[in-house]
Amino acid sequence: DGSGDYLSAGSGPSIVGTGGFSVAAWVRSSAATNQVLVQQRSPQAYNGQYVLHLTPAGRARFWTFGGFSYGPIVASSEAINDGKWHHVVGVREDDGTTRVYIDGSLDGSASGTPRPLVPINVYIGADLRGGLNYLNGSLDEVRIYDRALDPREVSDLFLYLPTSDPGIAVD
Repeated sequence: DGSGDYLSAGSGPSIVGTGGFSVAAWVRSSAATNQVLVQQRSPQAYNGQYVLHLTPAGRARFWTFGGFSYGPIVASSEAINDGKWHHVVGVREDDGTTRVYIDGSLDGSASGTPRPLVPINVYIGADLRGGLNYLNGSLDEVRIYDRALDPREVSDLFLYLPTSDPGIAVD
């Protein structure tokens, strides 16, 4: 329902440094609000974070913030807040290039300097530092990789994962 529900994964799955990494999830939402899917951020700290979220326009957006500066910020051109299941992947390459894939296909890309990430908590379904941007929808098959997935791996992940009703509801 978009208020109060989230999952804390602790700092174990956090990404550290400036290397490549990937975050993937199946999401279903029809809400027109900011909604965090996966975020590395703690209630006390934001420097060294990444965020994969939906904008009010339903676009998937992926970005990093470290060393007190933003890395590339990239949003999909496709809106996915249509109430259907979509597979979303955010990828940061070793060189800082940031990409967003929707349903196995590249949908946005930006180049820039990779920002350093630090070992802080990972949350699913909410921005815990601000206590807002709760997911109003469902998530499934959340995966965090400590390397940049290549386009073939992203496509294979989309084709491999269930597309019917994977269904872990965050509501």
